[in-house]
Amino acid sequence: AKSLGYSVGLVSNTKVTHATPAAFYAHVNHRYKEDEIAKQFLASGVDVCLSGGRKAFPVGSVDPKRFCVVVDDKGLQKAPRGKDSRILGLFAEDMMHPRFVPEDMRKGEPSLAEMTEAAIRVLSRNEKGFFLMVEGGLIDGCAHANDAHGAILEVLEYDKAVAQALKMVSGQ
Repeated sequence: AKSLGYSVGLVSNTKVTHATPAAFYAHVNHRYKEDEIAKQFLASGVDVCLSGGRKAFPVGSVDPKRFCVVVDDKGLQKAPRGKDSRILGLFAEDMMHPRFVPEDMRKGEPSLAEMTEAAIRVLSRNEKGFFLMVEGGLIDGCAHANDAHGAILEVLEYDKAVAQALKMVSGQ
């Protein structure tokens, strides 16, 4: 997509270095080599990445000339949204919290729909177009834990993100 001039974005409620987002920019021989995965992210051409995983990016490791780094929903709202803006949102130290936990536990973490909307607002400034991967990765964690209730609630959160994306790209 980058070689064709498209903007590229990744949104996940897991973490930047988790398997699905990392598959779009990193090549390592084990998914837990998160330090190497984070380095490869910083060298990638990704324009917008909104997720958890702050601990993989030590203070000073992200060049402020390359990325506007935001760490909460207020920072995301204030982030530059110009055609050449590059945003790295790191909203949790590790994985983001499921939306069904108490609000004080996920304070400052935007929802998957809010991250999707923010990413599309930036990426759509490229007249050639964009590629955006949106993952509701916490669904998987709930399923692994046999938490049917949590998995259903996370599917509903993902559905809100898809609805937001469709609304924005259809011009409604």
